[in-house]
Amino acid sequence: MTSIQELYSDFSVDHWFDLEPWDVHYMNFEPNIIYAAHKIGDVYYAFSNGRSYLSDFDCENFGQLISQNDDTHLRYIRSKFLQSALSFYNYAIDLSWQVIWFYLGDNSFLFMEKPRYYQKYAGFCTFPTLLEVVGLRGRDEFRQHLLAFNNNPLTLEVRQLYNYVKHRGSLYTKNLGEQYNSMMMGYVSGNIEYTPQMITRKVFDLDEWKEKLIEFDQLFFHYFEDLIHLILPQNYQTTKYDFGLSLNYNRRRLEFIQNDMEDYERRFNENFSG
Repeated sequence: MTSIQELYSDFSVDHWFDLEPWDVHYMNFEPNIIYAAHKIGDVYYAFSNGRSYLSDFDCENFGQLISQNDDTHLRYIRSKFLQSALSFYNYAIDLSWQVIWFYLGDNSFLFMEKPRYYQKYAGFCTFPTLLEVVGLRGRDEFRQHLLAFNNNPLTLEVRQLYNYVKHRGSLYTKNLGEQYNSMMMGYVSGNIEYTPQMITRKVFDLDEWKEKLIEFDQLFFHYFEDLIHLILPQNYQTTKYDFGLSLNYNRRRLEFIQNDMEDYERRFNENFSG
């Protein structure tokens, strides 16, 4: 069984950070590659935050974070860490969709020159909408990859718990307070006995979810590694700076501003007016 520490050594994601675009990438690759690479960086930060909170679960001394170093307070802080890890892993899922969304989206310089449209366009990415775009582009490899990961039973379970917290607001952690399933007093009439049920929160088992999130970390790692390979060119990390390319790139950007940006901006607002 994989430990939390083994995730850092056997499933390192440091190279995801190295895929964020810098000057040489802007010059050598089309805008849609750059937009997707930026989103890869966003996934890196979300996923790393999830790992960080998951790793904090195993800490034995939380210092000033808890008032007493007893089982109740340790359970409380560990519950917070696991729920935070759960949230950031789900953020990483959403952001991974946006990697494909931008890769298959607008391939002009509009989002670079008008970053507010970059943010607005990201907000339109939902899983059903993404699948529609993938279908329209005829990219079945993306569709199969997305469905395989999102329909995985563990992904569905992680997703369902996250959505439960998002809409309900809280979970019940065992041994942190009491949770009653039914009212104390019932009703008896002849052979009929009735005790009203109470609304309860979903039980959050810390040991169980620690193991599930470790397993999900590995699942997401492989899913996103494969996604990166589907999108980024093989020479993405080996490209070199070229002075001539730099001049040509700057000229193209300026020509876009002068000749095309107004039309692209108009069409964007017509198509994404929501």
